[in-house]
Amino acid sequence: MTQTMDRSLLSEQMRPQDPFNVVRDEVDNAVAQTTQLYTQWQSMLEESYDSGELQKVAKEITEKINGVNWDLQDLQETIDVVEKNRQKFKIDHSELENRKAFIVKTHDTINRIKADIDNPQVKHIIQRNARSQLMKKREGVNNRFAKLDQAIEQDNDKFVQNETQIQQQIVSNQNADLDQLHTSVVKLGQMGEEIHEELNLQGKILDDLEHEVEKTDGRLVGAIKRVNRIIDQTSDTKSMIVIIVLIIILAAIVLAVIFL
Repeated sequence: MTQTMDRSLLSEQMRPQDPFNVVRDEVDNAVAQTTQLYTQWQSMLEESYDSGELQKVAKEITEKINGVNWDLQDLQETIDVVEKNRQKFKIDHSELENRKAFIVKTHDTINRIKADIDNPQVKHIIQRNARSQLMKKREGVNNRFAKLDQAIEQDNDKFVQNETQIQQQIVSNQNADLDQLHTSVVKLGQMGEEIHEELNLQGKILDDLEHEVEKTDGRLVGAIKRVNRIIDQTSDTKSMIVIIVLIIILAAIVLAVIFL
């Protein structure tokens, strides 16, 4: 009797292990890990953790869920094979229903977790927390560098004031230079007009002088001719002296006319 029981146990140990049970154990382990991560994710959400950390955990949960879905798909295929070949596989109806129920239950668990993670309201809360954290960081940075910003602003104001004063001084100098240039131009214009008037006057004087010279030249030529006739008609010394005196007087008159 004992030997018969030993052979039965040995035969049972040598029988190949059911693949469904092996995969089911792996699925149970994966679902447990997913549930643990989900619980951690919920706690982080309630405590307003950093959105980056929340997204990191949510991504890990999604990867776990995808792996479980692939395993459940494999388990469903084994059930389909068994249902098509009942005589080949020694699995009773009750066991088959238990396996189906396991797949349905596992699907419900991971789908519930996935639906909660993908919930728009949850995403809105995460985004709101992210904005709140960002505002806190900004406030902290603003408080930390408030004095520095104030000092920089004061320096900028001083620089702008100095530059404004410099520019105003430059503009003032330019205006003064322009006024001086305008005065010089006006003076040059007046001098030009005076020179033009003087040139006109000098031209008129030269014209008058030329006219007088022409008149005097004509008179001088006539006088010389008359003198020559007198010289030809007289030969005595007295006449000669008279003629020389007349010539001197005539020359003086001509010179007086020219220079007066």
